[in-house]
Amino acid sequence: MRSSGGLPDGTVVSLYLLAVVLVLTTYTEIQSARIPNWITLPALAAAFVVSFVGLGIPFVSCLFGFLTGFGFLFLFYLFGGMGGGDVKLMGVVGALLGFPDILPVLMYTAFIGGGMALLALIWNRRFWSGLRESLGMFFTVKEGQTLDPVEENEAGGVAARPLTIPYGLAIVAGCLVHVLIGAEGFPG
Repeated sequence: MRSSGGLPDGTVVSLYLLAVVLVLTTYTEIQSARIPNWITLPALAAAFVVSFVGLGIPFVSCLFGFLTGFGFLFLFYLFGGMGGGDVKLMGVVGALLGFPDILPVLMYTAFIGGGMALLALIWNRRFWSGLRESLGMFFTVKEGQTLDPVEENEAGGVAARPLTIPYGLAIVAGCLVHVLIGAEGFPG
């Protein structure tokens, strides 16, 4: 059953836990560009306990929400595109909101994170080189050529530092968008 806001009934405790996690994540992400385990691991345990004892979302929804959120970002982590704290945070968000409410959060987070990445590329005057590197994986590389920016820069200078964005903030923003507009605002 859904409440008037679009989120499942009985989620008040889960939403309070989520609020605490999002505030702590925002602070640590801004201060140190990290999401420490002391936030994510206790929050994950609390999400499962609250769900199991019946104070939050149903346990099966909690479990599938965790698996969906964690699993989706874990794929990006495997290829070096995401930090471990971001992956665990999305797992916690999934456990607290449950399935299927994690799906719009993933979508909103992806759009917000993509916008942050685009702004970071423009701000650092690396838009065209970033676009070339991103699209380079779709084109054939001839023998002897490389798309590695470190090798390209050896002849002329120092390699550019990898551009990172605080994806935890995108996750926080994606959660806020979903909670504020509710599940009814999600197309589908």
